[in-house]
Amino acid sequence: TKKSWNAKVLVTIRDQDGNLVSNAQVSGIWTVEGVEQLAYCETDETGTCEVSLNKIDIGTTVVEFEVTNVFVEGSIYDPPDGSVPQVTVSQ
Repeated sequence: TKKSWNAKVLVTIRDQDGNLVSNAQVSGIWTVEGVEQLAYCETDETGTCEVSLNKIDIGTTVVEFEVTNVFVEGSIYDPPDGSVPQVTVSQ
């Protein structure tokens, strides 16, 4: 019987002109039943990176991931209105 599951979120970073950004250091927080866990990834040449949370208890049906910061040399992270810095992942 399955006792746990894994969640995965792909993060894509674009600049103010819509161009994909490589080598961006992304930090965020997974929230599982009120408990927070830090996560980090760095974007590749496609502007994308992946954060995963493994071995989530099978009784937990939803987890959330929120991007808290993006670091790119010489830039300031300021998400525009309408961007989605938080996602909900369901089992």
